[in-house]
Amino acid sequence: LAGRGYKVVPVKVSELLANLNKEIASNDQTPSYGSEFERINGLQGIGNSLRNLFGDDVGAQLAIKSIAVDRTASQPGKAIGEIEPNRVAYLVDQLKHPKEALLLRNIYGNMFYTVGVLCGYARRKKNLIALGMSPQNAEALMEKDRKESDDNGQQLEKTLKLADFFLRNSWAGVSHIGLEKADGCA
Repeated sequence: LAGRGYKVVPVKVSELLANLNKEIASNDQTPSYGSEFERINGLQGIGNSLRNLFGDDVGAQLAIKSIAVDRTASQPGKAIGEIEPNRVAYLVDQLKHPKEALLLRNIYGNMFYTVGVLCGYARRKKNLIALGMSPQNAEALMEKDRKESDDNGQQLEKTLKLADFFLRNSWAGVSHIGLEKADGCA
C-alpha cells in the first residue's frame, strides 16, 4: 500500500481495548504480566469483559472512533462529513468476533476488506512455545482464541469465515512485533 502512495495507519484493536479497560478500571494500575501467556490470556479476558459490557462489536466501535479521530486530526477545522480522505489505508489488526467485522463492513461498505491470516495448528503452537509458553498453555490459548463457549468471548474461527481474502502465514519464528503480527497464526 505504501508503494502505491497510501499512508498506512495501523489500528491495533488489542491496544484500543486495553486503553478502554484502563479508562474504566476502578484503579489506575496497568496490569503486570509475568509471561507472554499471562499477557495474552489477560488481553483475551479484557476483550471478553468489554464485549460483555459494550457489545460484541466493541473492538470495531473503538477502531471506527480511532479512524475518525485520525481523519479529523489530518484536516482540522472540517466536520467529519466534509473530510475527503487522501490516500490512507487503515489496517485494523486483530478482529476477534464476527460482529466486529460486520460492523466495519456496514460502516465502510465496499471500502472494507477483511484479510484472514492463517497457519497450521502445529506451526502456531510452535510459535507460541517459542515465546516461552508451555505446550499446554499454548494449546489453551489457541483453543480460547479459536472459539470460546461464551458468546462474548473470542470467536476467531467465525470471524475468519467472513474474510474476503486469505493469506497463509508460515513464518518460522517469532516476529519482532510480537504475537499481534498475525491474526490467525500466533
